[in-house]
Amino acid sequence: MLLHRGAPVIYTHNLQRLLDRVEQTGLEATEPVAEAPYLTRFASLTRYPAAVVTPEEHAEAKKIAEAVVRWAETVVLGAQRN
Repeated sequence: MLLHRGAPVIYTHNLQRLLDRVEQTGLEATEPVAEAPYLTRFASLTRYPAAVVTPEEHAEAKKIAEAVVRWAETVVLGAQRN
């Protein structure tokens, strides 16, 4: 999204920082996308074999991640059509 919006890329796994940076470009995140920072903890949590993610956490994370992908596709592909 940052590249698409012409903004400098920041290297972080902190999705709140990334979302804040995207919003600074003038693009507002829809409600499911605004929940993306919930996914930040999975960047390191799932890296280690002993980490436990409940089925409920997995389902919630998957729902949010899919919403973020749909949002990004809509923004990027919509811009390409214009």
